[in-house]
Amino acid sequence: MNLPELLIVIIIISGGYFGGKFLGFYFGITGWIIGLILGCILVVIAYVLFLRFIDLLEYYFPSRPKCKNPECKSNSNYVFVEMVLDGVILRCTCGARYYSTGRRFMEVLENGEYRAYMKKDLLSLSWKKEIPKVCK
Repeated sequence: MNLPELLIVIIIISGGYFGGKFLGFYFGITGWIIGLILGCILVVIAYVLFLRFIDLLEYYFPSRPKCKNPECKSNSNYVFVEMVLDGVILRCTCGARYYSTGRRFMEVLENGEYRAYMKKDLLSLSWKKEIPKVCK
């Protein structure tokens, strides 16, 4: 069991404890048992809803843009290649290489230079096309 899993188990147990304590105050031992079960269930439901919310955020506001290759079926599925001075080099499953730094996402050309591809807009959190210019 790793640390995040341990924390999740502790939070579920804590939810059961506080639910049992709350209902136990009013209904005795029966309230403790029902509150324990309800508390654990409510924490699990809240956790699942939180994960779904994070998935929706990633769907509508992706952390990386789609690949430039029109035949590529990969949807922002990049593999880490190497760490460079200001960012990282990523590779798409189709083989295209990109340089990601801050809000900018640039295409890596064959000669090692970078061509501007997309930039994340601060207000809308969506990716906007950038005027293609070559950088070193």
